[in-house]
Amino acid sequence: SKFFITSEITNYFLTGQIYIFLIMFFNFLNVPLWSSFTEAFSKKDLKWIIYTFAFELLILLIFIFLSFVIYKFSFDILNFWIGDKVEYDNSLSFFWMVFVILRCCNVIFTNFLNGANIIKFQVYLGLFTMLLNIPLSIYFALDLEFGPKGILIGSICCITISLIVKIFYSLNSLNFIKKN
Repeated sequence: SKFFITSEITNYFLTGQIYIFLIMFFNFLNVPLWSSFTEAFSKKDLKWIIYTFAFELLILLIFIFLSFVIYKFSFDILNFWIGDKVEYDNSLSFFWMVFVILRCCNVIFTNFLNGANIIKFQVYLGLFTMLLNIPLSIYFALDLEFGPKGILIGSICCITISLIVKIFYSLNSLNFIKKN
């Protein structure tokens, strides 16, 4: 709020609100899987883990579709909800959509790695991406003059890094089960 005018902050917040329930619902669906992954990993039940990943990716496709629908109708949703009091920014809505999709995808691999007891690594990864996110978001928002959507772009970059590393570690863990 120190760097942007009130209307930009309001637009950022309200646009995010039309997407945020997708993250909450996806997290809700995935909460039970942490303990299930723990059990499957300890039993080395590779078949169940792979089946669950496939099922979660199928659910993720549904959430990607829902995110796209929200994106396509975000102007109408905001207009219905708030009226014409908010300036609509299509690119802000697009970056919120990408952010939500990446966050949901990240949940899948986070739960698996938590269940596989690879938590210490995730703490370090989380600290690294958190410390990277702040200057990166400031760089995109202020230095490159993207405004509030620059905060999302910085976060998207950090979530993408985290997701790639978590996918790598998940595949590595699956190979460990396969070998043992």
